[in-house]
Amino acid sequence: MWTILLVMLGRLADLYGRVRLYNLGFAIFTVGSLLCALSRTGEQLVVFRFLQGAGSALLMVNSAAIITDAFPRGELGMGLGTNMMANNLGAIVGYTLSGVMITYFGWRSMFLINVPIGIFGTVWGYRHLKEISVRSVGEKFDYAGSILYCIGLTTILLALTIGNPTSGRNIAILAGGLAL
Repeated sequence: MWTILLVMLGRLADLYGRVRLYNLGFAIFTVGSLLCALSRTGEQLVVFRFLQGAGSALLMVNSAAIITDAFPRGELGMGLGTNMMANNLGAIVGYTLSGVMITYFGWRSMFLINVPIGIFGTVWGYRHLKEISVRSVGEKFDYAGSILYCIGLTTILLALTIGNPTSGRNIAILAGGLAL
Protein backbone atom coordinates (compact mmCIF):
# COMPACT_ATOMS: atom_id res chain seq x y z
CA MET A 1 0.00 0.00 0.00
CA TRP A 2 2.66 2.50 1.06
CA THR A 3 4.89 1.63 -1.84
CA ILE A 4 2.16 2.35 -4.34
CA LEU A 5 0.99 5.61 -2.76
CA LEU A 6 4.29 7.23 -1.71
CA VAL A 7 5.25 8.82 -5.03
CA MET A 8 1.74 10.09 -5.74
CA LEU A 9 1.25 11.45 -2.22
CA GLY A 10 4.65 13.09 -2.25
CA ARG A 11 3.72 14.98 -5.40
CA LEU A 12 0.37 16.01 -3.91
CA ALA A 13 2.25 17.30 -0.85
CA ASP A 14 4.47 19.40 -3.13
CA LEU A 15 1.35 20.93 -4.66
CA TYR A 16 -0.89 21.35 -1.60
CA GLY A 17 1.45 21.55 1.39
CA ARG A 18 3.35 18.93 3.32
CA VAL A 19 2.08 19.89 6.75
CA ARG A 20 -1.51 20.01 5.53
CA LEU A 21 -1.30 16.48 4.11
CA TYR A 22 0.66 15.22 7.14
CA ASN A 23 -2.11 16.39 9.45
CA LEU A 24 -4.72 14.95 7.10
CA GLY A 25 -2.81 11.65 7.23
CA PHE A 26 -3.01 11.58 11.02
CA ALA A 27 -6.76 12.18 10.89
CA ILE A 28 -7.32 9.52 8.19
CA PHE A 29 -5.14 6.99 10.04
CA THR A 30 -7.06 7.61 13.26
CA VAL A 31 -10.49 7.26 11.64
CA GLY A 32 -9.28 4.18 9.74
CA SER A 33 -8.07 2.61 13.00
CA LEU A 34 -11.41 3.25 14.70
CA LEU A 35 -13.32 1.82 11.74
CA CYS A 36 -11.07 -1.27 11.74
CA ALA A 37 -11.94 -1.87 15.40
CA LEU A 38 -15.64 -1.45 14.61
CA SER A 39 -15.65 -3.61 11.46
CA ARG A 40 -18.13 -6.48 11.41
CA THR A 41 -16.95 -8.43 8.36
CA GLY A 42 -13.65 -9.36 6.79
CA GLU A 43 -14.48 -7.21 3.77
CA GLN A 44 -15.06 -4.17 5.98
CA LEU A 45 -11.77 -4.79 7.75
CA VAL A 46 -9.90 -4.91 4.42
CA VAL A 47 -11.48 -1.64 3.24
CA PHE A 48 -10.80 0.11 6.54
CA ARG A 49 -7.20 -1.19 6.60
CA PHE A 50 -6.80 0.34 3.14
CA LEU A 51 -8.02 3.65 4.57
CA GLN A 52 -5.70 3.30 7.55
CA GLY A 53 -2.81 2.51 5.18
CA ALA A 54 -3.53 5.60 3.08
CA GLY A 55 -3.34 7.74 6.23
CA SER A 56 -0.13 6.02 7.22
CA ALA A 57 1.37 6.64 3.77
CA LEU A 58 0.54 10.36 4.11
CA LEU A 59 2.34 10.38 7.46
CA MET A 60 5.41 8.54 6.20
CA VAL A 61 6.00 10.50 3.01
CA ASN A 62 5.42 13.87 4.64
CA SER A 63 7.34 13.30 7.88
CA ALA A 64 10.60 12.90 5.98
CA ALA A 65 9.78 15.88 3.75
CA ILE A 66 8.91 18.10 6.74
CA ILE A 67 12.16 17.12 8.45
CA THR A 68 14.10 17.85 5.26
CA ASP A 69 12.53 21.30 5.13
CA ALA A 70 13.03 22.04 8.84
CA PHE A 71 16.62 20.91 9.47
CA PRO A 72 19.69 22.77 8.26
CA ARG A 73 21.83 20.85 5.80
CA GLY A 74 24.50 20.00 8.40
CA GLU A 75 21.94 18.49 10.80
CA LEU A 76 19.69 16.78 8.26
CA GLY A 77 21.23 13.33 8.79
CA MET A 78 20.57 13.59 12.52
CA GLY A 79 16.97 14.67 11.93
CA LEU A 80 16.21 11.90 9.44
CA GLY A 81 18.05 9.33 11.57
CA THR A 82 16.07 10.32 14.65
CA ASN A 83 12.85 10.03 12.64
CA MET A 84 13.75 6.54 11.43
CA MET A 85 14.80 5.49 14.92
CA ALA A 86 11.44 6.69 16.27
CA ASN A 87 9.63 4.79 13.49
CA ASN A 88 11.51 1.59 14.25
CA LEU A 89 11.07 1.96 18.01
CA GLY A 90 7.35 2.56 17.47
CA ALA A 91 7.12 -0.55 15.32
CA ILE A 92 8.89 -2.70 17.92
CA VAL A 93 6.76 -1.40 20.76
CA GLY A 94 3.63 -1.59 18.61
CA TYR A 95 4.18 -5.21 17.59
CA THR A 96 4.91 -6.24 21.16
CA LEU A 97 2.06 -4.26 22.71
CA SER A 98 -0.44 -5.42 20.08
CA GLY A 99 0.41 -9.07 20.80
CA VAL A 100 -0.20 -8.53 24.51
CA MET A 101 -3.40 -6.58 23.85
CA ILE A 102 -4.78 -9.21 21.47
CA THR A 103 -4.11 -11.90 24.07
CA TYR A 104 -5.92 -10.08 26.86
CA PHE A 105 -8.43 -7.79 25.12
CA GLY A 106 -9.10 -9.27 21.65
CA TRP A 107 -7.98 -8.28 18.15
CA ARG A 108 -10.01 -5.06 18.04
CA SER A 109 -7.90 -3.57 20.83
CA MET A 110 -4.83 -3.34 18.61
CA PHE A 111 -6.70 -0.85 16.43
CA LEU A 112 -8.24 1.03 19.35
CA ILE A 113 -4.81 1.81 20.85
CA ASN A 114 -4.14 4.00 17.78
CA VAL A 115 -7.19 6.20 18.37
CA PRO A 116 -6.03 8.29 21.37
CA ILE A 117 -2.50 8.49 19.93
CA GLY A 118 -3.93 9.57 16.57
CA ILE A 119 -6.21 12.18 18.14
CA PHE A 120 -3.26 13.62 20.08
CA GLY A 121 -1.06 13.62 16.95
CA THR A 122 -3.73 15.26 14.81
CA VAL A 123 -4.47 18.01 17.33
CA TRP A 124 -0.78 18.59 18.09
CA GLY A 125 0.08 18.75 14.38
CA TYR A 126 -2.65 21.27 13.58
CA ARG A 127 -1.59 23.46 16.51
CA HIS A 128 2.20 23.32 16.25
CA LEU A 129 3.39 22.41 12.76
CA LYS A 130 3.78 25.28 10.32
CA GLU A 131 4.25 25.01 6.59
CA ILE A 132 7.76 26.16 5.67
CA SER A 133 8.18 24.47 2.30
CA VAL A 134 7.77 26.45 -0.88
CA ARG A 135 4.78 25.10 -2.77
CA SER A 136 4.90 24.50 -6.48
CA VAL A 137 3.01 27.26 -8.28
CA GLY A 138 1.39 26.69 -11.64
CA GLU A 139 2.35 23.02 -11.74
CA LYS A 140 -0.22 20.28 -12.24
CA PHE A 141 -0.69 16.76 -11.00
CA ASP A 142 0.02 14.03 -13.56
CA TYR A 143 -3.12 11.91 -13.22
CA ALA A 144 -2.36 9.58 -16.14
CA GLY A 145 1.22 9.00 -14.98
CA SER A 146 0.08 8.34 -11.41
CA ILE A 147 -2.56 5.84 -12.51
CA LEU A 148 -0.09 4.02 -14.76
CA TYR A 149 2.50 4.00 -11.97
CA CYS A 150 0.01 2.57 -9.45
CA ILE A 151 -1.25 -0.11 -11.83
CA GLY A 152 2.27 -0.96 -13.00
CA LEU A 153 3.71 -1.26 -9.50
CA THR A 154 0.71 -3.26 -8.28
CA THR A 155 1.19 -5.62 -11.22
CA ILE A 156 4.92 -5.99 -10.50
CA LEU A 157 4.28 -6.72 -6.83
CA LEU A 158 1.58 -9.22 -7.79
CA ALA A 159 3.99 -11.02 -10.13
CA LEU A 160 6.59 -11.26 -7.37
CA THR A 161 4.21 -12.56 -4.70
CA ILE A 162 1.85 -15.08 -6.34
CA GLY A 163 2.99 -18.57 -7.13
CA ASN A 164 6.36 -19.30 -8.66
CA PRO A 165 8.06 -16.01 -9.60
CA THR A 166 9.94 -17.73 -12.44
CA SER A 167 6.84 -19.22 -14.08
CA GLY A 168 5.88 -18.05 -17.54
CA ARG A 169 2.68 -16.50 -16.21
CA ASN A 170 4.47 -14.47 -13.58
CA ILE A 171 7.18 -13.35 -15.98
CA ALA A 172 4.44 -12.15 -18.36
CA ILE A 173 2.69 -10.30 -15.49
CA LEU A 174 6.04 -8.78 -14.47
CA ALA A 175 6.75 -7.68 -18.04
CA GLY A 176 3.28 -6.10 -18.24
CA GLY A 177 3.89 -4.23 -14.99
CA LEU A 178 7.27 -3.00 -16.18
CA ALA A 179 5.73 -1.88 -19.47
CA LEU A 180 3.13 0.17 -17.60
